[in-house]
Amino acid sequence: MYVGDILGAYGVLLFFGVWTLRWSDRWLLGVAAAIFILTALPSADSLTISTDGPDPSMLPPDLATMLTERIVVVPFIMLLGPIGFLCPFLVGLWFGRRRVLERPEQHRRLLAATAVLGITAAVAGAQPIALMLSGVTGVPSDSTLEVIGPLHDATGVLGGFGYAALIVLVASGLGSRRPRVVEAIAATGQRSMTFYLAQSVIWTIVFTPFLLGLADDLSVAATALLATATWATTVRAGRPHAPGWTTRAVRAAHASRHVHHGSGSLFFIASDAYSP
Repeated sequence: MYVGDILGAYGVLLFFGVWTLRWSDRWLLGVAAAIFILTALPSADSLTISTDGPDPSMLPPDLATMLTERIVVVPFIMLLGPIGFLCPFLVGLWFGRRRVLERPEQHRRLLAATAVLGITAAVAGAQPIALMLSGVTGVPSDSTLEVIGPLHDATGVLGGFGYAALIVLVASGLGSRRPRVVEAIAATGQRSMTFYLAQSVIWTIVFTPFLLGLADDLSVAATALLATATWATTVRAGRPHAPGWTTRAVRAAHASRHVHHGSGSLFFIASDAYSP
């Protein structure tokens, strides 16, 4: 499917994650902070500021090219990708140990602070890139781009924390009231791996050059409509599909052994393994 598919990187990170379950809180937060700072340092490697077009591994012209190009690129992404996920993964473990997301009534102040500070940081950190791409400001020098690119990426991580906290606060405030839109979002979260795989299949069919090949034809607005339609189509009630059922079964089998470590890493929001 997509050359930058994250499931392989998630799998690699899981091997490391087993080791981190034994870390103290100080180590979890300390290493998370160090990784966050490193990823925020000026760099020319941020994809946010990249002007390079897609290479053959991203948009292969035929099946043979896809196989030959990706056999080199995919292992590289699997091994280095976890570095970018490590900060939210470790912070998520810390949140999980305290059942912050599961027991919001006991952590309302922490959740409120996380929501306000995280979302504010994400919006502020995105402004330099947003203003440049919208044409409000000109393209700055390379040295400036090397600062605002990683800034955009790093503050986006804080935004992820913020939005997770905000969703928990809103959900807890609804109580027993469950409008249809809330049910739909809950269904997505409970089977997030299933929906991720379904969406990946759709993107592959729509954008791969030797399939529909609409990468050059769809505008940003049309792509957003496609994403919304995909979400609306896949979100439905019912029995979980195989990927979600399998990961939940594995989790249930080992729950008694790991309950003292806590659960619910923010990193695993994208996995059915951490659905109720």
